[in-house]
Amino acid sequence: MSSVLLAALGGLGAAEHALTVAEALRDRGHRVSVVSSEAAVQSYRRLGFEVHVAPEPPTPARQRALPPVAQRAHQLLARVQRNVIDPVPGQWAVVERVIRDAAVDALVTDGLFVGAAMLAARPATERPPVIMVGFSAPWIPDPLVPPYGMGFAPSLDAGDRVRAAAFELMAARVMARLSRSFNEQIHRTFGVRVHGDLRATPALGDAWAQLTTDRFEYPRAAAPSNFRFVGPLHPPSGESIPEWWDPLEEPPVIGVRATSPSTVRDLVVPMIRAYGGTGNTVIVAGADRRSTAIALAGAIPANVHFEAGLPWSRMLPQRSVVVSDGDYLHTQHALRRGIPLVVAGTLETDVETAARVAWSGAGIDLRTSRPSTGEMRAAIERVRSDEAYRTAAARIAVQIAATDAERTICELVEDAIARRRPEHAVPSD
Repeated sequence: MSSVLLAALGGLGAAEHALTVAEALRDRGHRVSVVSSEAAVQSYRRLGFEVHVAPEPPTPARQRALPPVAQRAHQLLARVQRNVIDPVPGQWAVVERVIRDAAVDALVTDGLFVGAAMLAARPATERPPVIMVGFSAPWIPDPLVPPYGMGFAPSLDAGDRVRAAAFELMAARVMARLSRSFNEQIHRTFGVRVHGDLRATPALGDAWAQLTTDRFEYPRAAAPSNFRFVGPLHPPSGESIPEWWDPLEEPPVIGVRATSPSTVRDLVVPMIRAYGGTGNTVIVAGADRRSTAIALAGAIPANVHFEAGLPWSRMLPQRSVVVSDGDYLHTQHALRRGIPLVVAGTLETDVETAARVAWSGAGIDLRTSRPSTGEMRAAIERVRSDEAYRTAAARIAVQIAATDAERTICELVEDAIARRRPEHAVPSD
């Protein structure tokens, strides 16, 4: 039995999804400690895990509409500094204590949880193995991939290539400033110097497990040697059939997950206005009826239902559409079922997910976080009427069916630990 530390913060979108990783590691006999944020503590404690609270970065404000490219670059600069770089010392203070007290043999961490992940910058002989997990679209720079955070997809069109090259130059200037701040912070916190673009830091880990398949991700010319697709995590266990669900009926389902009051206002409300009182079943996950009624300024139609999460096992691919705010892992849950998507979002992580949905053919990128009722209805009906979207989602679903992310991450952890323990090595003939 090994001691494994799982580090995942709620505000970075990882904590709720990483529950299944913690359970898988424990099921294989490992002793698992968790470092997470206050908001996620109870979810882990209910399952019997020892949880240590790390400070959560401030939640970035969502914008009213997609800003111009130059403004988005400025926002990326501010958000990475405030949400990724500045919290590192406080995060590391908690992680370091747990590693010492629990005699940790390996660290599994969200790659954006820098206060844990950048332990990988230290020499391998001075730290446990570090397995980084990609809970959002990979930000590793590559000649074939547009700069992260702009929401641009690769293209063979000459004009698009010129545009992408220009934005890469702009992004390089932005990232150079961030990299200097990042490198100084890592030196102060971890006592090591990291040189170069901070987007290249995933290559420092013993392994990088990207939670999707290659059909959803842009092709790359030079992925790091430690990079591998492991498929998405499974939805948390314990799903139940809603009481209102009639198993004899199979109405078209439109599902949306609300993550904040702004999501209710910007996505849920226009969807209800477009499909309330129709023959569709509308499922709103993560929001309550009262706050939605206030935002809607009216009564909730009878065909709109509220659940803690989307009932994935009941959403039939041929009749369902998922409206997403760009959350990477919830997008993967829909694709696992072969369900096409309509995506809206403005944060840099959101727009990268939305761009990949459109690029893969599995849905529509609305290119705004505040679609009108007409825009919402038009996008959903287009996805429903054009079988190409459902076909593309089905192709990704086939790939996902051949993966088991939790098992693969456990194997990466165990292999990394074994390589550090000579007594576990297989004797040569």
